[in-house]
Amino acid sequence: MIKTTPVIVFMMLLFTSCATLVNSPYTKVNLYTKQDSVKVYLTDSTPYAYAPVSLTVERSKEPLRVTLEKQDQRREILLPRKLSPEFLIGNYMNGTLPFGYLVDLSNPKRFRYPANVWFDLDYINNANLKYKTKIKPQNALSQCTAGRKRDVACSRGTILFKLSVPEGNSFVINKQTHTGKSFGFLGITGEGCYYYRDRQFFGAGAGMLTDFIIPIPAPYDVEGEYERSFGSYFDLLHGNDYRRVSFSYGLNISKYSYYKRYTGQLFPEYIDTLLYSKVETRAGLSFSTVYRFSEYFSAGIKYLPSFFTFGTGEFRYGHFLFLDLAINFRINTTRGKA
Repeated sequence: MIKTTPVIVFMMLLFTSCATLVNSPYTKVNLYTKQDSVKVYLTDSTPYAYAPVSLTVERSKEPLRVTLEKQDQRREILLPRKLSPEFLIGNYMNGTLPFGYLVDLSNPKRFRYPANVWFDLDYINNANLKYKTKIKPQNALSQCTAGRKRDVACSRGTILFKLSVPEGNSFVINKQTHTGKSFGFLGITGEGCYYYRDRQFFGAGAGMLTDFIIPIPAPYDVEGEYERSFGSYFDLLHGNDYRRVSFSYGLNISKYSYYKRYTGQLFPEYIDTLLYSKVETRAGLSFSTVYRFSEYFSAGIKYLPSFFTFGTGEFRYGHFLFLDLAINFRINTTRGKA
């Protein structure tokens, strides 16, 4: 029986809370009215905007209170909060249901409000909370203060750390008699970047990859002959940010490990024999493209081709290619910048 390591289990727990990682603290509500020139207030102390209006509001477990006003008519409405798809579906899709739901249950990011709503001031109870229209509001009203807004791109002096679980790991690796392919899941990677200019950075990363047969850690049995592939790497990077997308390139040194084994007996004694192994250290290039969903969560593709083999001096192609699901942490070393 092959068992996963505690490190991989710990990493998977970090990635269980889908709504907490993906959703921002704020969400948008587009509000429309039958009447013209209707003033919309979020609270008595906020400015107003005329409907149709796009509201940027803080996620909460409480209903959203909105006031509509036109001349001598003034109506207060409550928009019900709902559970977001990231909470309902995201935790199911990542395969770690109880842990994700437990983490998200303590965070208001699991909630959302109706995306498009329509009201008639004369018949306020006949609200349409699933209003469909192609007209986008030109006016805007926000609960989000300037001090709490955070750009997902990084400014000069920012140190960014990334911790991730690689999934969909593709290997081109030297096997016993030929260069072959392997595919699997799981591992752990990390990266640190320093922004020497706005949106430009130098960085270094390292990681370990496996060809585990499923994307979540679980024990399984293998009987007879089987193959295992593992990889590890260290790379140096230079990159640029463009809005929510980050591109990087650099050099890598990688270790490729291939094993062919035979399991002759599972019970009562587990007998497993190593038939062949091949371990190589190689040098090559590094490329990655990352999309930042929020300040704290990103996903991307990392490609690590290698060409030169240390020890033998051979030139032969190999690669690691994987989907990178990451948690991001920032430290700003420059005072006065958010």
